[in-house]
Amino acid sequence: NNFSPKIGIKYKPFDWIALRGTWSRGFRAPAFAENGSSSTQGFITYTPPPAFQALHGNNAYVLPYGLSEFTLANKNIKPEKSKSFTLGVVVQPTNWLNVSLDYYNIKKSNLIVQADTSAALANYYAGTAQAPGVTVIPDLPDPDHPNAQPRPSELIGSYLNAQSLKTTGVDVDLQAHFDFSDKLHYISELTGTQIFQWKIRLPDGTSQSYVGTQGPYNLSSGAGTPRSRASWANTLEYGSLTVTGTLYYTSGYKDIAADVGVLGLFDGDCLSTTPAGTNFPASCHVGAFYDFDLTGSYAINDRVSITGSIMNAFDKKPPFDPSNYAGAGSNYNPTWSQAGVVGRFYNLGVKVKI
Repeated sequence: NNFSPKIGIKYKPFDWIALRGTWSRGFRAPAFAENGSSSTQGFITYTPPPAFQALHGNNAYVLPYGLSEFTLANKNIKPEKSKSFTLGVVVQPTNWLNVSLDYYNIKKSNLIVQADTSAALANYYAGTAQAPGVTVIPDLPDPDHPNAQPRPSELIGSYLNAQSLKTTGVDVDLQAHFDFSDKLHYISELTGTQIFQWKIRLPDGTSQSYVGTQGPYNLSSGAGTPRSRASWANTLEYGSLTVTGTLYYTSGYKDIAADVGVLGLFDGDCLSTTPAGTNFPASCHVGAFYDFDLTGSYAINDRVSITGSIMNAFDKKPPFDPSNYAGAGSNYNPTWSQAGVVGRFYNLGVKVKI
């Protein structure tokens, strides 16, 4: 049982401006994989440290490989709860322009996260004890160096409740429309989101910040948290003809993730490295992505219309991202740049209403 109230208020000091805000509580029960008998598993590309490679003669055994991260359910996990508030303003100085700006502030408590295994591999190589609930499973021995320490094959942790997650940011929406004649109309809408903060406080009191990086790495399959996203749609209507062009933009991000439980791959170090341990790419940064879609329709009559589109009209290619594992082997991030992999795409069709 849970009580999750929400209160909203709106105040209009003048006809052309409105102030608004909300305060609410939220609740999320644990999923089956988090508090049942299930488990989850993911893989990251991992390169052992140089000293370990040297013990194995720098052979194929220590080249980059898939390291498993295994998370077990926790029967004692608590549900998540949240408190949030928003503050915004809506301005309509003319009948053709409408602008809204909203600030949001969300704080979750008892956040369900995977165990922090950032020190697990350091402890494994040093032969020291692991943190409670954390285990490192060794691989089969190196055939060329059977007496050397085996490489790690699996990190095992469990779900637990972190202290909190706080995220803040702003959403903006700008709409304008112009009527040049009875037949000719133009509509423009710009929407965007800017994230200021996305920070987790772990049970031990340490914090992990994800904005502008590829974290939370495990939770998002390496999709990351770009700081800015926006779209700008422009529609021209002339009688029965409608044409819309939309520009989509996602900002770039650092190829780092504070939650990755691999030695050397957290706290500012690059997620992807060469066998020699250098950053790959050298900038340790994934570029921004934008693409432009063009769609249109023409109504022959009330029942029949012709539709067409050119998706990713400029054939924009996706930025290089070797660390995302949702697009494993493809070196791109399908969450933000799938259109770049598909490329320029044409569509032509007919709609008939019976």
